[in-house]
Amino acid sequence: MFLTLLLGRSKRRDRGFTLIELLVVIAIIAILIGLLLPAVQKVREAAARAKCQNNLKQLALAAHNYESTFTKLPPGGVSTPNAQTNQGQSYIGTIPFLLPYIEQDNIFRQFDITPANGIGFDADTSTPTSNTPWWGNGTNWALAQNKISILLCPSDDAYASPYVFAYFTTVPLTLTGGYFASAPTLGRSNYLPVSGSLGVLNPPQSYLPYSKYAGMFTDRSKNRIANVYDGTSNTLMFGEYIGSPQTGPRDFSGSWMGSTPMPTAWAIPEPGGWYMFNSKHTAVVQFAMGDGSVQRIRQGIGSSGSSTNWFAADWYVFQRAAGQADGEVLDVTQLGGF
Repeated sequence: MFLTLLLGRSKRRDRGFTLIELLVVIAIIAILIGLLLPAVQKVREAAARAKCQNNLKQLALAAHNYESTFTKLPPGGVSTPNAQTNQGQSYIGTIPFLLPYIEQDNIFRQFDITPANGIGFDADTSTPTSNTPWWGNGTNWALAQNKISILLCPSDDAYASPYVFAYFTTVPLTLTGGYFASAPTLGRSNYLPVSGSLGVLNPPQSYLPYSKYAGMFTDRSKNRIANVYDGTSNTLMFGEYIGSPQTGPRDFSGSWMGSTPMPTAWAIPEPGGWYMFNSKHTAVVQFAMGDGSVQRIRQGIGSSGSSTNWFAADWYVFQRAAGQADGEVLDVTQLGGF
């Protein structure tokens, strides 16, 4: 009996999957993966957005620390000659002034600051006396190649294009950007200071409504937090920038060395462009406010007006948020992300 049972068991075979069963299992796994991927993508974007928020916050705090040291905010850049000497336009932006306050003092200390063709880190500077821009100085050009992680949004690849801006300048009602056609290793930035609608325009009465909405950072500015009369929690300080539409081929990137201010006059319609704040985040652009908080503003702001009003109502709300002393009531709920 024992032998018979043993032989009987030896003749039994384990039953495997049939082809149909295997296909059903594969289909179920594919469905589960399809359901899981959007959730994973949402978690990744939420983490990237949180990292981006922290980057912006650190820039705002750096600006506050700079003011504590020098009793004024750093200038929005040095893109025009000194009014008295007609010299000194190095075309640097705001971020180079902040390097010691974002743990990049090792870069800052190596800049060439000699009067002949160096950088003068002051709004009133006449350096360089030879009017050499920052990219014309070999030492400063080499330092500008550094990749600084705090200046990069994880949702974007700022190095995806060799085209990179060296500076922006705002002539009345016009934004001009000087860029390099091929500078693949030049250090990039996804964050730019806010100049308000179009910066400082003179005489103001000739450029309404833009002139009333001057921001915290303009060319050779020397503003103070105490002079942000609209309230620091209501005033934009730094914003996200990708230099291109949110979708499609990459156009430009911004350099951290030439991170001169970006105006808000063109608002943030979709799909965006090189002349406005924009981001790779879903439906929003993030901004650091004057008090160091970070707020989200919906993309599509100010995208259309009417036959009786050139600008949409939310365009004016966005300009009020960008201006530091316009004195107008700001209803931030119209910006959609607060």
